[in-house]
Amino acid sequence: AEEQQEVPLETNRKTDDPEIKEKVKKKKPKLLNKFDKTIKAELDAAEKLRKRGKIEEALSAFQELVRKYPQSPRARYGKAQCEDDLAEKRRSNEVLRGAIETYQEVASLPDVPTDLLKLTLKRRSDRQQFLGHMRGSLITLQKLVQLFPDDMSLKNDLGVGYLLIGDNHNAQKVYEEVLNVTPNDGFAKVHYGFILKAQNKIAESIPYLKEGIESGDPGTDDGRFYFHLGDAMQRVGNKEAYKWYELGHKRGHFASVWQRSLYNVHGLKAQPWWTPKETGYTELVKSLERNWKLIRDEGLAVMD
Repeated sequence: AEEQQEVPLETNRKTDDPEIKEKVKKKKPKLLNKFDKTIKAELDAAEKLRKRGKIEEALSAFQELVRKYPQSPRARYGKAQCEDDLAEKRRSNEVLRGAIETYQEVASLPDVPTDLLKLTLKRRSDRQQFLGHMRGSLITLQKLVQLFPDDMSLKNDLGVGYLLIGDNHNAQKVYEEVLNVTPNDGFAKVHYGFILKAQNKIAESIPYLKEGIESGDPGTDDGRFYFHLGDAMQRVGNKEAYKWYELGHKRGHFASVWQRSLYNVHGLKAQPWWTPKETGYTELVKSLERNWKLIRDEGLAVMD
């Protein structure tokens, strides 16, 4: 099997706040068209196998359904999901590429329910990003926005797609469109603030980053935004910077207020000053202390 390198995706904050839970709660998607309702029992039987983890059996069942009912969107979607699951199980990029192609086949069928079409193309885009196919993912996201222009969450995803290929200009235009329609969209705010800061518009970026994080919207509780908000505040002399570093630490993004790297080794910490005992290398430190003049002289000799 080929190795897979996962592309970091946006992080959603888990919350016990009932208001936020209500905000992100979604209706159960409708996945069956009129024809698929007539073969629901067969579809459910195949799906039951998939949910039980019997992926190979489920794939065979969905393949047979696709053979019998080639115009069934739900059957083909089930096949794509099984291929997706199998790719993860076998850690195979080749199988995953097959799943991506099958997702596209689903979207190309006639009479695909709206919810199923969205799920299909969103998952296709996600798997393309996973494989590092950023431009292919962007094309899929553009298609989604064309099909559902009033869905701001899809535009937010499109903005991320542009950022992933380094196209901050188009990402900025997308987030401006979103904020014109939904000015309190926290996801759009943090990303817009991130873009402004990258343009060295430090003071302008701060309210967007701050209000975006404070919104608690899914995708806003990300270490990168705490880092850039704190950094922007420091650059303009705002002493609130360390409040945000502290909050980022409390929410698990930073090892400490002082060690704000986003990728950390467990147990590794940072602090301004260390005693020899705290380093865990007491004897080595004492040896350096005893021989500091010799080390200095050797260094100076090399410079000369």
